[in-house]
Amino acid sequence: TLMYSRPDLMHRILEINADAVALYLNTQIEAGAQAVMVFDSWGGVLADGAFQQFSLAYTARVLSQLKTEHNGQRIPSLVFTKGGGLWLPEMAGLNCDVLGLDWTMNLG
Repeated sequence: TLMYSRPDLMHRILEINADAVALYLNTQIEAGAQAVMVFDSWGGVLADGAFQQFSLAYTARVLSQLKTEHNGQRIPSLVFTKGGGLWLPEMAGLNCDVLGLDWTMNLG
């Protein structure tokens, strides 16, 4: 895959994507969104190490660019990574207000 054959190119694509997602979410905030959520549908299929490098880092990049307040109102950010339960302790270090859990997590 591109991630293994050309990690440099993959990182560049992910940088552009993360910046575009942050711009889009900030536009939603300016338009009146009361909260924003970052979804990572594929992060859970990545191997340990690849998740941190190719998913978590870019989720953090998006979050670092988000407006946290608009018109005097706090705008919470939520993060959901499907299958990301293995990395929940690392995801807890993200600058977000809520971490979503999927069906693979035992809440008991």
